[in-house]
Order: sequence, then C-alpha cells, then structure tokens
Amino acid sequence: MIKNENITDRIVQIMTDEGHTVSTFARKLGISWTSANNIVSGRNAPNYETIVKIIESFDNIDANWLILGRKSVGDADTERLYSLVSTQQ
Repeated sequence: MIKNENITDRIVQIMTDEGHTVSTFARKLGISWTSANNIVSGRNAPNYETIVKIIESFDNIDANWLILGRKSVGDADTERLYSLVSTQQ
C-alpha cells in the first residue's frame, strides 16, 4: 500500500491492474482523454460522475476502498461513504 495514498493513487492502481492506458481507460469510462489524463496525473480530482463510472465499470472495485482507502467493514464505513457522496451531489 502506498503511504498517504489518495483517490488518484487508487485510480492509477486500478488502471495499471486492469492493463489500461490513459486512452483505453478514458474510453472504458466514456470520458475524454484530457479528463482522464488530468485525473491520473493528479492535476484534477475525479468528479462525482467519474467516480460512479469507475465503480460501475469495474466489478471488483469496492466503493469504500476507492473513496476512503479501505474496504467496508461495517455500517459506520457505509454511513461515512454516503455522507461524502451526498456532499458531492
């Protein structure tokens, strides 16, 4: 695990683990290459819609891990995730 890992690091990990380039990752998510490149380079944080697209596009991705950096272990984690997501809407 990367020290002080953030959502960008986890997205890059997904991309790498799945064998994607920025281009193929962007195509899979239905976003522009520029948007994907800005996310993986750390220039921009992913927006709510992109996070949802990642979760929906990759069956093995735990939403809690993607957003919070850890797997869901109970109701407290789920509530925290819902709280973070609701602030983005």
